Amino acid sequence: MAKKEKTVAVETADTSVSAEKAMKKGTVIQAVKAVAVLVIICLVCGALLALCNDLLYVSDEVRADRALQKIYPNFKNDDSFAGLDSSKASTPYGQVLSVKKSTDGAYILEAVSSNIGFSNGTVSIFVAVSGGTDPKIVGWTVDKNVGQSFIGNITSKHQKTWFINQSITVVNPENPEGSGLGSGATHTENAIGYAINAASYYCINVLKLVSTPESEAKDAVIALLGAEADGYSFVAVKDADYLEACKVDEHELSFYFEGKKTESDPLAVYVYGEDENRQIVVVKDNLTHAERLEESAVVAKSEGINDSLVAKAQSRSYFEYQVQKSHAAFEFAGMGDINSEFATKDEYGTANKVYLSTDGAIMVEATGKGGFASGTVTVNVIIADSVIKGWTIVSNVDQSYIGNIKNEHMTSWYVGQSIGQPIELGSNKVTGTTLSSTAINNAVNMACYYARNTLQQGGAE
Repeated sequence: MAKKEKTVAVETADTSVSAEKAMKKGTVIQAVKAVAVLVIICLVCGALLALCNDLLYVSDEVRADRALQKIYPNFKNDDSFAGLDSSKASTPYGQVLSVKKSTDGAYILEAVSSNIGFSNGTVSIFVAVSGGTDPKIVGWTVDKNVGQSFIGNITSKHQKTWFINQSITVVNPENPEGSGLGSGATHTENAIGYAINAASYYCINVLKLVSTPESEAKDAVIALLGAEADGYSFVAVKDADYLEACKVDEHELSFYFEGKKTESDPLAVYVYGEDENRQIVVVKDNLTHAERLEESAVVAKSEGINDSLVAKAQSRSYFEYQVQKSHAAFEFAGMGDINSEFATKDEYGTANKVYLSTDGAIMVEATGKGGFASGTVTVNVIIADSVIKGWTIVSNVDQSYIGNIKNEHMTSWYVGQSIGQPIELGSNKVTGTTLSSTAINNAVNMACYYARNTLQQGGAE
């Protein structure tokens, strides 16, 4: 009886093992099936995704074209166009970052303003310019900005009206429409105007979409100089008094260009007349009066030029003309080295350059802080025998109303004052330009501080 029970127990145990094995085998089979199904699903999905990707793929180029079509609906990229000429991308108004051409002859340029916006910030835009014989601005949009708090005031409505259908000419960037654009973001408007101008400048001078008397004259200068023009950017100086001063007999001075490659290697370019009658003289600039009179100072002159034009171009530089507006006796004799120990004073600004006169006077170019919107004003201050003999404004950053400071102010403020002590602003300001006047005062004090401490004039500190 006991033996039979034992046998039954063994059979029961064998049956349990067999069931367990069968269960494990079934589980493995089910797992394999599940994995196989998942693999098949993945393969099918992958194939579908690959098919959809091929059908729906949008390249970066097409995506970029679609974005540009929002500015110019007819835009279709012309792959044969070479694109941006980076060597000519810098303009007096800002930088051109990219250029694309449409197959219908239009262009879309990406341009960023110089630091003319609020708090010395910038605005980047895309601007579309039509092709044809009369290229016009047909669209633009703001891309990016730096430090422009109220740029949200400039809406799509403004971008569909400002500048639209204007011919490609460099407009007044300080006031692009002539009376303000009226968005409530004046400095940002100025930056947009500068960016528009940068694009226009590139269209005129690089893409050659428009021919202007100035661009034609500039092209003639570059052709005359040939390889010597490499690396130079030529900027027209529109000083009516100087143009009149350089008139010779019946010859009017049509254009005067400053050509700069480095600060130490500038060129002065005098263009008389137009078209086939154009006469051009190119001389080296930043030379002493005596050096300018040497024949070696002439870099180039067009054929058949009147010798009197050469003599006129050599006789008086634009630099000397500007300086002598402040102090007629100043005759440039050379450059002085900047003493870096006294070239900066936190409360005033910086001293940038020192010019020497043949009579012992000096001129210090200094930049003063504290202007409107944290901007600066740079001036030339002429000092002799510890007294200010004259001064002129050289440049400014972000000073919208600095034009209110006239020549009569520059011939009266500070002139005759000793440089021995810091000069108070006092009444040396014009209503509406208090902060610009403050920056000028700081620049004058910076020049005096430099002279006191490096040239022993007025008592060193």
